Amino acid sequence: MRYLSEPIPVPVGEPVRLYLVDAGPSLSSAFHVVGAIFDVVQPDGNPENVLRGVSTHLVGPGGGAVFELTFPEPGVYPFVTHAMRDAAAGAMGRFRAG
Repeated sequence: MRYLSEPIPVPVGEPVRLYLVDAGPSLSSAFHVVGAIFDVVQPDGNPENVLRGVSTHLVGPGGGAVFELTFPEPGVYPFVTHAMRDAAAGAMGRFRAG
């Protein structure tokens, strides 16, 4: 819940790289940044596997991914898992662009 009250500062108009690991032990995370589209997603952090123009990406238990995005304008951008039970338990935060 820390990143709800203290958003992570990010630049506007510049690429930002995020690393996400789903420590599990048994539930997946559908990672999403509200108001943004991922320019690149590398499932399992493998640069040989690239997805482009993705809004939400599923990361399985024990898995990870690298996400790249550009925040288009100043503002606050929430990030969540669409596993809403986890989001309701605090698996969410915010970025502050600009």
